Amino acid sequence: MTRLSRIYEVKGMEITVGPGIANALVSRGCPSWLFYSPDPSSYVVSSIGGNISHDSGGIHVLKYGTTSNNVVSLRVLLPDGTVEEVGGTPFLDPSQIFVGAEGTLGVVLRATLKLTPKPQRGVRSWECSKT
Repeated sequence: MTRLSRIYEVKGMEITVGPGIANALVSRGCPSWLFYSPDPSSYVVSSIGGNISHDSGGIHVLKYGTTSNNVVSLRVLLPDGTVEEVGGTPFLDPSQIFVGAEGTLGVVLRATLKLTPKPQRGVRSWECSKT
């Protein structure tokens, strides 16, 4: 999977990457005002494919959710050798059965991930609600 380690596309608030790319490189490859929120403690070296396989989290989980909350769609290689695009639908997203399945249902070949706006520095949540 190390050869599948590139960013394919950044479109709006989504990024499409190969499973071999390190988690930290995903945030570096997106616009400066966005970031990829799942951040397991090994995010510098852990791959997106591994994060998807284990539904990894990190310190941002409380605010932004785990990997499953940030996967938009997947291209997967199924056990019978077919390649399928799954996900991208708002209801009953089939890509979610692959997140956390540890590769038992198929191999992730490409992932489209949700990006999150970076929080503003120095702004506290109670200040935003003042009138």
